[in-house]
Amino acid sequence: MIQRIQTLYLLVAALLCGVMFLLPLMWFGFEGDQLLLGALSIQKGGEAVADVPRYFPILLGVATALPLLTLLLFKRRVLQLRLCAVEAVL
Repeated sequence: MIQRIQTLYLLVAALLCGVMFLLPLMWFGFEGDQLLLGALSIQKGGEAVADVPRYFPILLGVATALPLLTLLLFKRRVLQLRLCAVEAVL
């Protein structure tokens, strides 16, 4: 239900966290090469050089799913506010 502005904020947060899986999170130059840090790997020249730690994609998945779960709890406003605080920490 889109009756509160909080619902729109939660939708935007879920979409932005979901986009983080697709786009590079950070890039930096190193000895003339460009390294890209993605949600699942570190790439150099389009080729995966190393994997990121396993907890990173898991936390990102939780940060993506939590706002969507929070949207479904619109009848339990106190729990919804607490879950929004947890999402802000994530």
